[in-house]
Amino acid sequence: MATGLSDIGTAVYILSGETYGAFVSCSKIGAIGGNMDKHESTCLDDTVKTYVAGRRDTNEVEFTYNFNSANAATVKAAMDGETEQTLMVVYADSSGYQITGIGTDTTSEASINSLQQATFTFVPSSEPTWSADLSASIPE
Repeated sequence: MATGLSDIGTAVYILSGETYGAFVSCSKIGAIGGNMDKHESTCLDDTVKTYVAGRRDTNEVEFTYNFNSANAATVKAAMDGETEQTLMVVYADSSGYQITGIGTDTTSEASINSLQQATFTFVPSSEPTWSADLSASIPE
């Protein structure tokens, strides 16, 4: 039996003081987390290449949202490229990530017969924290 989680209900929140508040609704959220670096440790007498695990790369996370003046003002105020923020990404089952870092905003190019979207890129300053249940942190 196939199982999975729908994208319906996924939301992004921003920490303000000690509580989270709603942020802009996103149409796409990039991968959170990253790959582990590896360092080759092969010796001449090895018959296969060997590796030693290095540091995990936190990777930047790109968020896409529908562009309008209200959303743009909200993102520009929070994602100024200087101020550290904490975001919370919550999935439909209330699991998700808390991520602290610095973000910058970019307005996407416009084209004929398309919805104007924009992005902000968030660079984590520490490893994202996974939680199986963030429901207590979700604002009402």
